[in-house]
Amino acid sequence: MSPPSSFIAGLQGRIDELAQAIETQKTLLRNLEQEHSAARSRLNSFLDPMARLPLELQSDIFLRCMPLSQPKPSPYEAPMVFLSVSRLWNHIALATPALWAQLRIERLPRKAGVFSLCDLWLTRAPAIPLALTLHSTAGLDHTVRQFLARCGPRLGSLSLELALDFRPTSVVRQIILNAAFPLLETMTIESEDCTVLKNANDLVAPLRSSPVLVEYTIRNICMLYNPPDPSMHVEPLTHISLQKLHLGSIREPEYFCGRGSSADILRYVTLPSLRHLTITEFDITPDDFASFIARSSPPLYSLHVAIRIPDDVLIAWLRIIPSITHLLVAREFPEQFISSLSTDSSPHLRLLPNLRHLTLVPGMLSSPACQAVARMLDVRCARIDNTRLDSFRLVHPRALHEDVLVDLRRLVSEGLEVRFGKDGEKILV
Repeated sequence: MSPPSSFIAGLQGRIDELAQAIETQKTLLRNLEQEHSAARSRLNSFLDPMARLPLELQSDIFLRCMPLSQPKPSPYEAPMVFLSVSRLWNHIALATPALWAQLRIERLPRKAGVFSLCDLWLTRAPAIPLALTLHSTAGLDHTVRQFLARCGPRLGSLSLELALDFRPTSVVRQIILNAAFPLLETMTIESEDCTVLKNANDLVAPLRSSPVLVEYTIRNICMLYNPPDPSMHVEPLTHISLQKLHLGSIREPEYFCGRGSSADILRYVTLPSLRHLTITEFDITPDDFASFIARSSPPLYSLHVAIRIPDDVLIAWLRIIPSITHLLVAREFPEQFISSLSTDSSPHLRLLPNLRHLTLVPGMLSSPACQAVARMLDVRCARIDNTRLDSFRLVHPRALHEDVLVDLRRLVSEGLEVRFGKDGEKILV
């Protein structure tokens, strides 16, 4: 026999009444939890010294805790680790855009989820130019290129680190396939070893996509010449913003390593604003270099060279850029070059008449060579016009002979700043 409908209606009403009471209790519990959390936060604000500091100081402390290198998107490293410490730290981290303005992506993961995290990362610095480093062990697939296309308009600095084999590649051109970099001011393309590129377009193309680029570094990159690719025409480019161009690296232990410097790029570019040039291998002809200088007419004042060419060729190149005031020469002792610097002819015939700061990295330096350097310095510092030398730096691992030190100390007493030693930073007094 079925229960009466009034009985069923009563049970249903009781169920609805209990459900409503449960929801009421849940609401009360949530309110109590929120009040508990607020009270705990208020207590922490009195007990935690960090909470009593102005936001500007809190942000500065977080910035000082950042790694020396660019941060990676890892929950175990700053700045992401700040998000999980407490609500206060989470708030500080998200309110400090500078924490999120740099990012390093290792080995270029192919999972789209990783780049979604990177997109979120970069949105936390909405009004700051971004600094991005990509480390690649292979080509850049469409996922990576799409990410670059999204963040390219906001980049202020881009570094591409290649870890490729010696097979010719066009990987560099892939970074600008669908990307533009209207705010980019510094770009570095470097290889862990010597990466071979098929065509100079790989190095010229990034300049085309970066109209306000100021500094461009190409390190351990060389071009394919045997055989060249005839299908890859390189359109000449005039770039009016570039001021610093580094072709290769002048630093220990690479002074005399002989790695390619990609000087081939100078055949195709005109750089009327160039102020500093570093070049470690001259894989173009002297005529090509002279043509580059002639058509660019740059205000070039700083030159770093580490090239194994005859002294007379080096001297010929230097004569076409008399504006140089800062010069670094890293090569086996350039005897003829030092002798030419010592020639005290009329100002318009002197080699590098505006030279003020000279650095030599000569490898091994004999006693006669040291004496030749001292004589050159004596001549350059004895001039009473505006062509005298202001500073001299000698990067040399061995101790200098006492006679040479006596001569250098005399020049120091006359106003020349002298640094020497293995790293060239020991000041002579």
